[in-house]
Amino acid sequence: MTITDIIQSKNVVSTFPNRGLSLASGNGVYLYDEKGEEYLDMGSNFGVNLLGYGPSPVTEGIKKQVDILINCHGSFGNPQRSQATKKLLEQVEKVGLTGFNRILWANYGAEAVDAAIKFALIATGRNRLLSPRNDYHGKTLAVLSVTSSNEGKYQKPFQKFLLSTDYFEFGNIESLKKTISNQHAALIIEPIQAEGGIILPPEDYLVQVSELCKEYGVLLIIDEIQTGLGRNGRFLNVQKYVPGGFDCDMILFGKGLGGGLPVSAVVIKEELNAKIPKGVHTSTTGGNPLSMTGVVAFLDELEKSQIIDKSRVISKYFFEQLRNLQTKLNDKIVDIRGEGFMIGVQLLETIDPMDILKKLQQRKIIALPCSKDTIRFLPPLIIQKEHVDKVCQTLEVILS
Repeated sequence: MTITDIIQSKNVVSTFPNRGLSLASGNGVYLYDEKGEEYLDMGSNFGVNLLGYGPSPVTEGIKKQVDILINCHGSFGNPQRSQATKKLLEQVEKVGLTGFNRILWANYGAEAVDAAIKFALIATGRNRLLSPRNDYHGKTLAVLSVTSSNEGKYQKPFQKFLLSTDYFEFGNIESLKKTISNQHAALIIEPIQAEGGIILPPEDYLVQVSELCKEYGVLLIIDEIQTGLGRNGRFLNVQKYVPGGFDCDMILFGKGLGGGLPVSAVVIKEELNAKIPKGVHTSTTGGNPLSMTGVVAFLDELEKSQIIDKSRVISKYFFEQLRNLQTKLNDKIVDIRGEGFMIGVQLLETIDPMDILKKLQQRKIIALPCSKDTIRFLPPLIIQKEHVDKVCQTLEVILS
């Protein structure tokens, strides 16, 4: 056991599960422990490192900014923040969502969700929220109100402190029709339920959700923190619904947005901004120049490298190989679900997914948990066919 392992287990507050692995460096799609052992990363740091690890135009840009200015409070203007704001708003407009011209910069996903909830409550004057059962949006106290995934595990210790929230069945428009009312301030939803099991809704579902929200004056918050920025094979998951009439009031970004640095964003329209008083949500480090440099460099690289288009080819191959494996092991693998590089492998209920994750890690592959019967693959967008082959071959050995 290394000194890192000892301190991790004895001195760090034990709110995280312990994977029993200390990671010291990374390069491309690989992570390395303190002994230099190489691990194929199929989790991308829970979706953060979309472009992998190591030297890149993104990290080079960040290094230069370190010597210029690291932090600048949001009450002052800053060129890096202005550039990041302009670039992200341009990307949202390109996918066909119009009217979005304001951004609140934050530090991590749950903070963005928290701010969006506050905006909805104060703008509408209503005091109830809507969220699908099994959604995950983070673990700050207010955000726990809309995080019911994992059978409500995260909510239970704080149940009496939560905001008034009504839940409906994800993907079932009739369930929402029975639940929504003009007492609700906002509805927040993941386009694909992530931790809940990689659950996709019917194709017309989010358009119908959008229409119902408009009918009742409920603000629609789209949580693209995990699904956005190329994860599902497009810049935003919801852009595929825009031709059908989809619209929303707030879009949440996080995870990979800063090229690995902690940053998140709430993107809203001017009419909502006009209803938000000063001081409602501020952050000492939100929108700091270092993270903003990461945002600009990441968005530039995403566009220049055309990595989203390239990832769709490998994603298709990944699904083909996994479905071939399911055919071979149909007594072990129940379903293959997902889109792009957000993939769930549902196992027979008698198989413990944590045991499979442990065995994958022993064979130098890192994957993630996902609901009680599913393992999750969230690889960097830069993986290639040989990485897919290694994962599928290893999974076959473990499950056979």
